[in-house]
Amino acid sequence: MRIACVLTAEEARATPAEIFVFPEGVSRKTLSDAARAYPDSMVIGATEEGGYCHAILLANGRNHLDYRKICTDGFGRSQGTGYLPLTPIYETARVCIGVAICMDVNHADFMSDLRNRIKASAAAVKLLCVPGDMMSVWFSGGLHFCFEGIRVVVCNNVRTYQGAWRRASFIADASLQMVVVQKNDEPISSELA
Repeated sequence: MRIACVLTAEEARATPAEIFVFPEGVSRKTLSDAARAYPDSMVIGATEEGGYCHAILLANGRNHLDYRKICTDGFGRSQGTGYLPLTPIYETARVCIGVAICMDVNHADFMSDLRNRIKASAAAVKLLCVPGDMMSVWFSGGLHFCFEGIRVVVCNNVRTYQGAWRRASFIADASLQMVVVQKNDEPISSELA
């Protein structure tokens, strides 16, 4: 099972994978285009609609999440609801995917529930996917031990921050080692199982 972090539908078409993670701020059309190109794949991202950021996980022709970003970034880029959603989890026999939009990874109650639900899954592959638009300081100290056993995938936008100011997208293994880290804004991918 291959996972890829991509910024555009064109990159998705050129980077075959079973799971695609897009950043925060991607359009619903981009996610739909990627899902049409790979109808058997799962496509994850966060779209801005109606002033809020919505998590999307397309699989088998439909969205499986009902989650709007909780936290407001303080810079006016995206508005959070302030409300805890139902836990944004999607499970199959092979994979359990939890989704946290950008700075919601800092919301203690939300992340505790999400992390516990992912860890409790019987699926062989456990993922936390983070569509983001983050500065370079995010995850700069590595991943916290509480994520042990979960592969963390951050796909970060290039819209707000560029170069050294931007958190590079990365894919970490279940032992919290970042096995693939973006150098610039190129697509990245990794085999999961």
